[in-house]
Amino acid sequence: MAIPLGYVPAFGFPIVFWTGILAGLFIFAAGTVMTLTFHTKYKFPVDVHHKLAFIGLALAIIHIILGLSIYVFPIYV
Repeated sequence: MAIPLGYVPAFGFPIVFWTGILAGLFIFAAGTVMTLTFHTKYKFPVDVHHKLAFIGLALAIIHIILGLSIYVFPIYV
């Protein structure tokens, strides 16, 4: 019996859970950086926003692929 990689437990939860949490945090951080840049005295380079958004997007794509892996490699018990 083979378990798809996304559903292998890591720290008590499946890997697909952790990639989703990380993707959400990076996308939220990208939005926070731009909000702080435009509305407060804290100024971040736009490059920081782009890097955070790119990492968040990459993690979101990995999250989607791992989530759909259950349909490509179904678990037969």
